[in-house]
Amino acid sequence: GIQWFLPSATEISSLVQTACDSDSNNNDESLSGSYWTSTSSSNLRANSFDASGSVGTTDRTTPLKVRAARKKP
Repeated sequence: GIQWFLPSATEISSLVQTACDSDSNNNDESLSGSYWTSTSSSNLRANSFDASGSVGTTDRTTPLKVRAARKKP
């Protein structure tokens, strides 16, 4: 079956680039706002990224979006 995962901070740049390439092909699934990654930076903070692909740390209590990625079979 299809396998979904929450991307790590190191996987984000290639996934954001792929999403941007898809958007240029009239895809309506564009990225906007900030999203969680699967990478934690401490007990109280975790890595997040924004639509431009910029990665930073965010307090874990901050409400952010989640963007799952799909593994190719």
